[in-house]
Amino acid sequence: MAPEQIQGKPRPASDQYALAVVAYEWLSGDRPFHGSFTEIAVQHAVATPQPLRERVPVSPAIEQVIMIGLAKEPKERFSSVQAFASALEQAFQKEQATTVSLQFPSAHVLSPPSLPLTVAPSIATTHPGTSPASVGKHLFSYRNHIAPVSSIAWSPDSARIVSGSSDRTVQIWEAQTGRTETVWNFHSSPVRTVAWTKNGTYIASAGEDTTVSIWETLTRRSVMTYQEHKKCVSALAWAPDSDHIASGGFDKTIHLWSAVTGRKVLTYQGHTRNMGAWVKAVAWSPNGRCIASGDYNGEVFVWDTVTGEYRLHLSASRSVNGLAWSPDSDRIAIACSSGRLLLVQSLAQESTSRHHMNQNEDIGLTSVVWSPDGKFIALGDERHQVHIWDPVSEKLLYTYQGHANRVLAVAWSPDGHQIASASADKTVQVWQAP
Repeated sequence: MAPEQIQGKPRPASDQYALAVVAYEWLSGDRPFHGSFTEIAVQHAVATPQPLRERVPVSPAIEQVIMIGLAKEPKERFSSVQAFASALEQAFQKEQATTVSLQFPSAHVLSPPSLPLTVAPSIATTHPGTSPASVGKHLFSYRNHIAPVSSIAWSPDSARIVSGSSDRTVQIWEAQTGRTETVWNFHSSPVRTVAWTKNGTYIASAGEDTTVSIWETLTRRSVMTYQEHKKCVSALAWAPDSDHIASGGFDKTIHLWSAVTGRKVLTYQGHTRNMGAWVKAVAWSPNGRCIASGDYNGEVFVWDTVTGEYRLHLSASRSVNGLAWSPDSDRIAIACSSGRLLLVQSLAQESTSRHHMNQNEDIGLTSVVWSPDGKFIALGDERHQVHIWDPVSEKLLYTYQGHANRVLAVAWSPDGHQIASASADKTVQVWQAP
């Protein structure tokens, strides 16, 4: 039953919502929400269903159709049930195509015109004319979560890891032994994202309960809860000064706010112009001057943290699943569900160059992170692997294999020695870095 129908205000779009619920169950084998009648009604009104691709291997296009049909606001759904059915059919036919030829999307620099964009080749396990990437060394697995692990972050001293999961917990554990130190059960819904401050003092966590919680790492207590978002918070990033947070999610907005007072400083609304453009990734530049954000529709914006004005716009054509700034704040790596790695080479040069490569294999990148020295990029994918890519030689160096389901997050230890990867298989794997 659609949220508006629960409130006694049914309309034609309510039937589309009900059909989307049924389609969700057809594809995943399970309904989006569980509980008593009242609990299910409340979840239909305010909670976001677990992404289909965390349950079953479906294409981003199919998942997007279902999620639009499940939009809480009737006006954000398709114009009719027929439009929903047609979109689902087209997404399925696209997935069934026997050959996929990947082309790079057009890159548009909107403001100022002199800002360039360089797009790197698609990422695949092997490149034409090269040897396969070496298999990386696995160190150990963390198995204390009972649901998909959506996000991870290292402590600044590389001694501990914090992980957030759909099991509604945030856990801190020793990076070398896997010994659990703390389990927080504060969130009432699945946790989507976690982040550790650069100075190591605080951890922020957020998820489907629409809140962002700030935890003090020394005392292990919650010191603040930010409640200004209206829908699921799916991405957040700390400022380099450890005093501010940028958070974004299903309400299509990004809030920049003080972690000290909880006061909102700025709201960025560049993603609100498109239907289904909920924010999936947020990254704060190491120099503190810019924030990059990407959404489900493949739109990427880079915007000023003081004025809120955007400096760059990129259309990636498919969902942006991860963003990462290089340590020098000069480059941005963008992981797309199409399997492309897009690389913004510089925000200062006056020329734009593009590199093109066609691939017949779509591996679906899910996450991305730079090495602390800026020499390499780590990428997680939907085929349960983590790859290490050299942006200079444009070659894959290592592939880490060991997960039993899609990789949802990757994180490089600040000392550069290890890489952690979180997965829908409910584990976090720790690997030896190259």
